[in-house]
Amino acid sequence: MMNKTVRHIALAAGLLTLASCTTMYDSQYSVTGTSSQSYLDGNVAYIRRMDRGYYQNVDSCEVIHGNFQMSGPLDSVMCVSLVMGSTYQAGNQPILVVLEQGDVKVNIDYASVRAGGTPLNDILYSFLATRDSIGMMLTDPALTQLEMMVDGYSGDAIRTRLQQVERANRKVYDELHRLDVRFVEKNYDNVLGVTWFLQMCDDALIRTGTPVTPQIRKIYNRAPESFKQNPDIRRCMMMFR
Repeated sequence: MMNKTVRHIALAAGLLTLASCTTMYDSQYSVTGTSSQSYLDGNVAYIRRMDRGYYQNVDSCEVIHGNFQMSGPLDSVMCVSLVMGSTYQAGNQPILVVLEQGDVKVNIDYASVRAGGTPLNDILYSFLATRDSIGMMLTDPALTQLEMMVDGYSGDAIRTRLQQVERANRKVYDELHRLDVRFVEKNYDNVLGVTWFLQMCDDALIRTGTPVTPQIRKIYNRAPESFKQNPDIRRCMMMFR
């Protein structure tokens, strides 16, 4: 089962030849990864960042024997998307990575993905693991209804059970929201807080039709001025006053 939170998943193999299509600098960042998905061999791995609403390539390299490596100078810490092969391949979701000084290790297998080895990536993927463990408590109402219908339960029994599922799911969603809020507030002063706040705005837009809900505005109002002055945060809040 793929890691659902990252929405950015795909791909643990042996130490074989590393492929890099970047010149080796006295690098401020390095991204080294392994993949057990053999179909990716020969594909290109891309590091991409969002800039003014468009993805810009930061670096790229070929995947050889399930291994890839990129390195280079870094002007500032940023959250980027690691894309393995074509973004149009089925199930090929971008992987969220913090590009920061140090050696970022990306381990991708069929069940999960994790980036670590640097401070912010360790923090991010510890948070995502906690979030996924909570999310596993959610129950699919449609699947529950179908299973009960197949098993011959009455309409009243199904409705009662679906009400129970809805209440239980609401508690899980509330717990996820509290976790998200704590994560943003703990990371107001770095790129993780900004990135996850914008993710919350995207989720709110899908759910409610606006990215700036009362809950989003409450998080924003408690933030320090440095957070509020981030260009992406300002753009989001000003567009939906």
